[in-house]
Amino acid sequence: MSEFKRTLNVLEQLTSYWTSPLEWNSRQGKVLYCSSRKKLLPWLIVLLFCGIQVTTCCLVLGLQFFGMMHLPMMNILFAMGLCGFQAFTFFVEVAKLLCGKMNSQVFGELLVLDGMFKKANFVPLRSKMAWYWGTNGHELFRCRLGRYLVEIIYYLYLLPYFYTALEIYFGLDRFSQIYAYLISIKITPAGGIVQKLAKLVQLLLSYGSIFCYMLASSSFSGVATIIVIVGTVMHGCLSHFANCVKNKFDPARLKQILIGYTMIEILLEIVHQLASAFTLILMTLGSLSSILCNFASVKMHRKIPMPLYLVCPSLAVVIILSIQIILAAGINVYEVASLIKQGFQKNLHFGGDIKYMKRRVRAIRVLRVYGGLFQFDIYTLKRSTKSTYFYNILNYTINVCLSVDV
Repeated sequence: MSEFKRTLNVLEQLTSYWTSPLEWNSRQGKVLYCSSRKKLLPWLIVLLFCGIQVTTCCLVLGLQFFGMMHLPMMNILFAMGLCGFQAFTFFVEVAKLLCGKMNSQVFGELLVLDGMFKKANFVPLRSKMAWYWGTNGHELFRCRLGRYLVEIIYYLYLLPYFYTALEIYFGLDRFSQIYAYLISIKITPAGGIVQKLAKLVQLLLSYGSIFCYMLASSSFSGVATIIVIVGTVMHGCLSHFANCVKNKFDPARLKQILIGYTMIEILLEIVHQLASAFTLILMTLGSLSSILCNFASVKMHRKIPMPLYLVCPSLAVVIILSIQIILAAGINVYEVASLIKQGFQKNLHFGGDIKYMKRRVRAIRVLRVYGGLFQFDIYTLKRSTKSTYFYNILNYTINVCLSVDV
């Protein structure tokens, strides 16, 4: 956990542009919820401007759809990608404000639970992704995962500054597109004072987009870091339970395992609705952005200017690796919880009140992470989910590359 705390400290230093509803406090070692209106005022202004960005992107795509604007394919792809990322940022920040207090308490309880079982000497189960990093131990896997998260945070921290300058220089931001393809052609007369004022407003809005990109980078970095830390902590605790139920234990020891397992089940149930919505939105956005970046990397290397084109393949690699890491955090919960359920069922003869223990074991539900929306669970994260998910990304990428001509 110390490696992940260093990751959170780096996240706090690089993304502390303004006070947000949820922040990591390195001095207290916990996630704090801020509800002060004065402190949240800069964050709220940037959030409103982010909402304006999403509305503007939808306006550009709508005008293109109805034939009122005629944009090149490159401009349409950039508008679609930015609309998705900004909409995700807006959703994350609003969720921080509305559900941040509850989530900070759940995260604190998980850290307490991790500290309880960290004192015990045990060998955790091998991580489902340990093969990818070439390690056999869970602690080494944690350290390398923490370093990877730090690299992702640095990448997303530097990306807005380069991307904003290149986007404005090549005229690919949505305000430049509205001015170039709509206002300067169909609305304002050429060379008039109104056109100059419109150009000035367009430049101010375009350069102000950097604040939205900074908010988006901090939101994605925070979400990815928190998901990986929560998944790793739960995987460590559940691995401890799974190793314990392999052997015969006295009823008192088994009761402690049941209590710890029930605590994790309760914490997952508290954040179930928000976690399922985040799972569905993250997987949808991850697949669409991966397909979009792969398509731009393969088909548009001659259309996109070279300094800006380098963002596409690098972002495609970061997205695939992030999906691999974040998806494993949810899959491991179900896979290890299934082993615990099987271990309980095979070891129901350790003396004591056996009937009581049988009732407790029958009441155990295999923990799992769902993907759904509006309290409807659509699917469960299992080992087969990852293969199906990556197959769909590859399949749709090939179909788009073969069917779309640029």
